[in-house]
Amino acid sequence: MTLQTIVAAYRGFTRRQRFRPFLIEFVSGDRLLVTNREAVGWREAALIYTGPRNDYRVFDSSSVCQLLDVEPASP
Repeated sequence: MTLQTIVAAYRGFTRRQRFRPFLIEFVSGDRLLVTNREAVGWREAALIYTGPRNDYRVFDSSSVCQLLDVEPASP
């Protein structure tokens, strides 16, 4: 994905009326759970994730394959 595509998708997920967690999936198959609308920022082609314990993850936009909703828990 290009940085512009990721930013547009990220804004779409975070601007929903009621925020819901979502996943960022990487080409490697790894997934990153985003639980805060301000968790990801970007600088040029790099994206910076700040986790709930102030842990950081920096990744390139080309390593992202999709953003997707978290599957609801079964009853």
